[in-house]
Amino acid sequence: DASLTPLEIELEAQHYYATIKRDDFLVTNELKLNLETIDKYINTNTQQEPLIIYGPSGSGKSSLMSKAIELAQKHTTKKVSYRFVGATENSATSMDILTSLLLEHDIDVRPINDSNEATPNLKNLIDKDNSEIFEKFSLKIYSHIENIKEQIVIFIDAVDQLFNAD
Repeated sequence: DASLTPLEIELEAQHYYATIKRDDFLVTNELKLNLETIDKYINTNTQQEPLIIYGPSGSGKSSLMSKAIELAQKHTTKKVSYRFVGATENSATSMDILTSLLLEHDIDVRPINDSNEATPNLKNLIDKDNSEIFEKFSLKIYSHIENIKEQIVIFIDAVDQLFNAD
């Protein structure tokens, strides 16, 4: 649909991917315990420490995360955001993912190009392997994250599959 913004297109694609992964979710006692642990972490953790779920490829981490997203959206008053690395062409790098997540919260951290406009596609910056741009971007992200006052739950799946080592 031509009337959708790039962010709206990304969110729709991420939602679709989550739905597909959730369809693969088979509830076992172990997975119920995992979901309860995630739910408890989301609803009782007041720290900013990450909860990391890891395991071998194909073990169901993405399906578990998708189900946890669904439950979090139903059972918490916190804003829930998520990205599945590689689910779309705009979710292959940490810059893309962080930019998209923050845009979802009305924070625009896209680098400014020479014409003083926000750069819509960050791949051009990453392909140049410009560490100075990435460092400035990281500092900008940090300053914005530090100022967020609302409670947000962020799920990022398959961080090990990011496009490059940024």
